[in-house]
Amino acid sequence: DKMRRAKAQALLGRALGAIAGGDASGAATILAEYQKLPSSESARADGLRQALAVQPDTRTRGAYQQVLESDVPGLDHNAFVAMLTQMMSDTTGSAPESVIVSDRDVEMEDKTAPAGMKTALDGYANALGKAAWLMSIRCRCDATARLSADSAGQTLIEGRFAPSFTKPQVGLP
Repeated sequence: DKMRRAKAQALLGRALGAIAGGDASGAATILAEYQKLPSSESARADGLRQALAVQPDTRTRGAYQQVLESDVPGLDHNAFVAMLTQMMSDTTGSAPESVIVSDRDVEMEDKTAPAGMKTALDGYANALGKAAWLMSIRCRCDATARLSADSAGQTLIEGRFAPSFTKPQVGLP
């Protein structure tokens, strides 16, 4: 039973990550997989479905933000990691090799990041800002997200978000 719930939570996290990464069609596909599982929660699925049903305009961001703010704090650790991995992949085109989540920090390792940042720096900056924002939602505190090319390597880029911010701050460490 715990394994079935963990699988459902991971799919929910991936769907939320696709929403955060701006991949509505991917989120819809993952949501469909989530809904097929017996341990899925219909209330959460309904919220995601409603957010995805909003036509892409200024209301979309508000609908996505509302569903993320309501669901992210309740995700278990593995689902949150799955969400961040999916969001990073959708935003940058590269999935991190590892995602380490602590009380208020996210550490991501992506061996392809140095090359990817040469051509898509804005995508990586956007992803790190979103990761810090999502961590802030989860912990309801000031949060940071850091990207490195390997576990012992120097931080390439860092994002910060606090509940009082209107948007994430992203830059070099």
